[in-house]
Amino acid sequence: MSADNAAALRDVDAITAGLRSQDRRLRRRTLWLTLLPVVVGCAVLVAAWSGVREAQRRNEALQSQQQALEQRIGEQRAQQQRLEQRLGEQQAAIDELAAQRAALDREIASRQDLLDRYAARLPAPDRAEVERLQQGLAQARSGDTAAALQSYDEAIRRDGGNALPHRLRGEALYAAGEHEAARASLARAVAIDPADAQARYTLGLALWALGRRDEAIAELQRACRDAQVLARALQDPAYQPIRGVLDAQAGQASARSPDEQAAIDRGLQAARRGDFGAAVAAYDEALAIRPDNARALGWKGYALYRTRDYVAALAAFDAAIAVAPSSAELHYNRALTLWRLGRSADAGAALDRAYDADPAYRAVVARDPQSGPLRAALARGR
Repeated sequence: MSADNAAALRDVDAITAGLRSQDRRLRRRTLWLTLLPVVVGCAVLVAAWSGVREAQRRNEALQSQQQALEQRIGEQRAQQQRLEQRLGEQQAAIDELAAQRAALDREIASRQDLLDRYAARLPAPDRAEVERLQQGLAQARSGDTAAALQSYDEAIRRDGGNALPHRLRGEALYAAGEHEAARASLARAVAIDPADAQARYTLGLALWALGRRDEAIAELQRACRDAQVLARALQDPAYQPIRGVLDAQAGQASARSPDEQAAIDRGLQAARRGDFGAAVAAYDEALAIRPDNARALGWKGYALYRTRDYVAALAAFDAAIAVAPSSAELHYNRALTLWRLGRSADAGAALDRAYDADPAYRAVVARDPQSGPLRAALARGR
């Protein structure tokens, strides 16, 4: 091969190698240009997916917040409804108390009229004593304790064997916060007339205020055997702490084990502070130990009644009455529950059973504001 041909072949090989190298570069560029949209598309998809997931998370968070807000709004509405219902019940109780006060004022006026009409027919000494006691009562009601005490002391000076001026003097002193002096006067009244339940009741309150609790409870238990005194005591704020102690003693007496007693005590404490849901839970603990504890069943029924779970309250009272059928209080609470359930005829029958169990319990029912609507409905129906 000539030198020229060899050179030509080398040139051709060089050109071919250059073309092949250029072809490879073009192929690589073509491949990258082909892959670039795919890479960009994937990046866009990843960004879009991340955006969608973030939007979903935000949406879920917003939905969760909205549900929590709706739940809070629902709870607040329910709380508002409960508050409105309690306000309504309290207003009804206030109205009932106002009606009772008006009835009491009428009774006082009638008694005053009787005294005014017939005191003139009494012998002069008796008429003078009645007038002095009336004067003392009027002075005590007006807040003039000193003048009232003078009137009562004059009555005692003239007739020291009459228990009434001693009792009135003690009541005036108790109202003035002079508990030791009240105790002395009331003890004298009870010594003269042991059957004076009202004197014993105020004596018990005075002893309680003096810290002499055992003596106070003994006097109050004797006083509250009188239905009229018991009825007044149940509506008396001064009696409520004492009633709590009596309930605690009754709970301890009804329990047969320390665990049962502890559960009952927790229930009574929760009820006294108004946490009736916690009271029900504690009574359930006691009843899990002994299901036939009538007192625990009755207290549970009343706690359920206060939570407005009237169906469950009725079941608890039914169970309690099955164990203690002669309890007027259980029958009465059952009557109130039936009334709340709209079963007025059954409520009237339950109230009659309460009166059959203890005829004197009529006085308690008559003074309880809760019974007002039921008694009015029964009076209209009968």
